[in-house]
Amino acid sequence: MTTMKRTISIWISVAAHWRRLPPSEVDELRPQINDHWTRIAENSQLEVHAFDGGLELRPKGRDKGSAVNEVLTSISTTFAAAYLGDDLTDEDAFRALAGSGLRVLVRDNLRDTLADAWAKPPEDLIEFLIQWKSACADAG
Repeated sequence: MTTMKRTISIWISVAAHWRRLPPSEVDELRPQINDHWTRIAENSQLEVHAFDGGLELRPKGRDKGSAVNEVLTSISTTFAAAYLGDDLTDEDAFRALAGSGLRVLVRDNLRDTLADAWAKPPEDLIEFLIQWKSACADAG
């Protein structure tokens, strides 16, 4: 008997979110976190990336689209996929999922996006998740 092994590389990012903080706290935190993470990134294969409402420390050359591509290429069976995101950094994942799944922008205000649908939280998001669960259960 032959054993097949499938390898998926794993990478981790760290994000600091401050969307709900008062502007004065953001003004104090942002430069501190950015300076600290920039020093870490200088001596590693990491980079600091700003997004709507925070900063992310992640591997160089990697983004949410890279992660989606890795998952999609590692799956050998038929599957249903949906990617839900709220930020401009999610556009990389929306681009990667084009033609392979449902792309949903989840945020209070609609903006230009590659997403196929828009869900306003929390009501639209909850309804989407209920319908998605039902559709997946019906499909087996």
